[in-house]
Amino acid sequence: MRIKYLSIMILLLAVMSFPQTNLNLTGRLSADTKLISTNYKDTSATQVSFSSYSKKSVALAGILSGIMPGAGEVYIGGTTNYIKAGALVLIEAVSIYYDISYNKRGDAQTNMFQNYADNQWSVVNYAEYLGRKGHPVTINNSPGLTPWQRVNWAELNAAEDSLGLSHHLPIHGSQQYYELIGKYPQYSPGWNQYVYGTNTANPTDDYHYLPPQFDQYAVMRGNANDLYKIASRGAAMIYVNHALGILDAVWSAVSFNKDIALNFKFEPVDLITEIDYVPTVHIQYGF
Repeated sequence: MRIKYLSIMILLLAVMSFPQTNLNLTGRLSADTKLISTNYKDTSATQVSFSSYSKKSVALAGILSGIMPGAGEVYIGGTTNYIKAGALVLIEAVSIYYDISYNKRGDAQTNMFQNYADNQWSVVNYAEYLGRKGHPVTINNSPGLTPWQRVNWAELNAAEDSLGLSHHLPIHGSQQYYELIGKYPQYSPGWNQYVYGTNTANPTDDYHYLPPQFDQYAVMRGNANDLYKIASRGAAMIYVNHALGILDAVWSAVSFNKDIALNFKFEPVDLITEIDYVPTVHIQYGF
């Protein structure tokens, strides 16, 4: 009997130490023990939790790769992202090389064909041709002047209109000047090797006769244009690479933030006669 009363006293003390709940005890030790343990909640249970990753800023990743392709991928981290960052940096370097290098080559080729034109094509020759066709142009014969300084340009353009020619010769030095003299047969009489009407090769003094210089000059201009086209592709690749870098960095950051998070904590387990704490693992897929 003493043992029974002692057990009941222990149960009552335990109930008083627990958070207050509405329990209807029966007075029987086995039944009340099960009832108390079933309704017991330990509010002081220790819980430890952490995540396996820290989220990355999607906006920051995109901005970094917009400034320098690959920087956003490095910020996110991980072997795959490092590899992609290396590829983006390589594409950027190659694109910049093509843009700068081929623009310089194009400039050099442009200087070459412009110097060739200044030495082999003369606006004075062209003005003399227009004069032979019945529309004279004033030519200044003062010494020391360059060919393009010796011709009255307004009269030259007026003569072109009178003859029904399709184009006006632009002022010397302009991009259109160097383009037109090597593009349209109308300007073939300005080349030094043009054959005049007294020669059987061109008895009617027809400007559709093209001297060898015309074709050589056209090839030189074509080479310059090809170099500039390659440079423009390099410049376009720079923009494309930046856009791809931004998109990939944003996508990689979003994917990274969806990684698996692991949470560890200790949960109470009812063992009827006592409460034990068992470490548990919770796996969470974070969005």
